[in-house]
Amino acid sequence: MANKITLEEALSLVNTGGWRLCGGRMAKEAAHLPISITEAKIIGYVLALCNGENIVASVNTHGVFVQMTDENRPRRIAFHAPRMISRQRKKIHGGGWHDVEQTVVVLELLNPAAQAQYAVDCDEKCRVQKEATKLREQAERDTQRQIEEQAARDGEQRLVEYVAQQRDRLRGACFEDICIHGGSVTVKFSGGIELVVALHDREDPFDWRTDASLSIVIGGEHL
Repeated sequence: MANKITLEEALSLVNTGGWRLCGGRMAKEAAHLPISITEAKIIGYVLALCNGENIVASVNTHGVFVQMTDENRPRRIAFHAPRMISRQRKKIHGGGWHDVEQTVVVLELLNPAAQAQYAVDCDEKCRVQKEATKLREQAERDTQRQIEEQAARDGEQRLVEYVAQQRDRLRGACFEDICIHGGSVTVKFSGGIELVVALHDREDPFDWRTDASLSIVIGGEHL
């Protein structure tokens, strides 16, 4: 995130060392970018960036404002200033070229060491986030598996208890009748107990090869 700083703060920061001129509209005058900047100073109304005794780039300080990237570990400094640029008019406005004032980056400096450390920190942050995501997703899967396993155990226990309950109710029951209705065979016992065999193949309920399922109905309650 870029933060606005004063020109004096920018000069003080550049003069701590480690900065290189890497771009900007006025840097076109400099050759072989990036260039190490050993000193930044104001001469009259001109901001000058020097490499040793040589001024490698300069800009009038009128209207200049500065933005710095990352106030905790500065790695980029951009000097902005108004400049006249040529722009073509739309045809509906008559066409042709005209000059307009626009704020542009006239000089941009980079601190390679801070930028490299920033990249390392970003990679480490990304790695930590990925690891945390993997651990969270694994914990969620483990929790879901535990929920499902517990639900299965609870279901089995309820079935065991239900079967034991119905076994007690079936003791002493006497056979009363057997009948076929709607493609199923129902064996009736005393006490309203029914043993229902549901036939999947409804065409021939008397065929012993018919696929069937078994359910117990006691007082309208299905097992």
